[in-house]
Amino acid sequence: MRILIAEDDSALAGFVCKGLEAEHYAVDVSGDGEQARALATEFDYDLVVLDLTLPRLDGVTILKHIRSRKPNMPVLVLTARGRVEDRVSCLDAGADDYLMKPFSFSELSARIRALLRRSRAPLQSVLAIEDLKLDRVEHRVTRGNRAIELTSKEFALLEYLMRNAGRRVTRAMIIEHVWNLSFDTATNLVDVYVAFLRVVFEASVVSAEHLSYREYLQRLPEVTYLCSCKLKPMDVPAVLQLDLSIAFPLIDLLLGGEGKGKFEPREVTEIEEQILESVVQIIFRELGVAWQALGLEFRFDRRQQAANASRLMPPDDKTLALSFGITMPEARGTLNLAIPAAVSTALLRKMSADWSYRKPQGPAESKEQVRARILNCPFEVELDVSAIRVPAEQLVDLYPGKLLVFDHSVDSPATLVVGDQPLYQAFVMRHNRKRVARLNRAIPRPTGGKERS
Repeated sequence: MRILIAEDDSALAGFVCKGLEAEHYAVDVSGDGEQARALATEFDYDLVVLDLTLPRLDGVTILKHIRSRKPNMPVLVLTARGRVEDRVSCLDAGADDYLMKPFSFSELSARIRALLRRSRAPLQSVLAIEDLKLDRVEHRVTRGNRAIELTSKEFALLEYLMRNAGRRVTRAMIIEHVWNLSFDTATNLVDVYVAFLRVVFEASVVSAEHLSYREYLQRLPEVTYLCSCKLKPMDVPAVLQLDLSIAFPLIDLLLGGEGKGKFEPREVTEIEEQILESVVQIIFRELGVAWQALGLEFRFDRRQQAANASRLMPPDDKTLALSFGITMPEARGTLNLAIPAAVSTALLRKMSADWSYRKPQGPAESKEQVRARILNCPFEVELDVSAIRVPAEQLVDLYPGKLLVFDHSVDSPATLVVGDQPLYQAFVMRHNRKRVARLNRAIPRPTGGKERS
């Protein structure tokens, strides 16, 4: 089961996180109010432990927002506020339990188990395959009448495999769910992130690493273009860096040149900075398109000076550091991107949940799956009347109100084009005050050669 801890005291959050992980929970931590609200509402958690005094957004506001979006999610308020009116306002706002600091971890753990028992139906809290049973709340595993003792990671692995019985699960999916990516698991993280990138972003990946933000900044070259952006809907910062050795050839290319010329260290002019901002906007747009299935949007914030870069994120926070290689005719460089680990972890979870595959049961279900995938594909559909030719002199002589007569009968069919592939002949018709298309016949696909997929 996965728990979100919204707590700005990093020492306390780390203590609670380690204790819950030792009890087989997967835990995410957020020390920022707006980030905690976005994570709690956009992604699936079994329970939220919520502090009331968070930066940028207070706990009561977060609680009300969660209740409006997810009325059944258990929320345990963990706070130093002990006044009766504070307890009453939180319980009225939708809190399921209220625990004051300082507290005993054993009591916190017991309250969490009680909330999970109340919120889960028996079939959801106890997983069973033949005589193997796993109690997700009490953390017990039995085979027949024999109890089985498992370590934290063994329990989490068994739970994940039992929850996905009959599905194909990949190594990356297992690592993400069992070894929480907000925790440093060394080189395995690189493998997981590279696999993630191959799925959702087509680019030349030079490296993908799980670094602290301080380590990320230390690796950046001195001569660089640095800017910040906002990741929506989480509303957290990310950082993009572009080597100036490749930035100037890109500017030359956009100004009509060939993207050539050696790099000489100098300051970026105001016009060049505007052009670079346009380049970055294009990069963010393409990143958004690549990750649109996950609902992630990149929004340009501003260019940052190197001296201010360290204040964009907490220096010890983990980041997903991505490096992409860029090659021009006479220059090479890198594009580096730093994304908070909490966001990348949540995205991997969402990707695994949304893209899970189950074999269809029979031809009817298989047909429905294919139909749903076709309807969800981002193909462009056009109704095109082809072979319309107009002499150039007629176009030159056009003026408002003049009719341009095409040498094309109104009874001639048009072509319905889906993803650049002509599929049907259709007739353009009128229905009341609207234009409609009546399909006539399917256009035979050419034989031989490669078919479009």
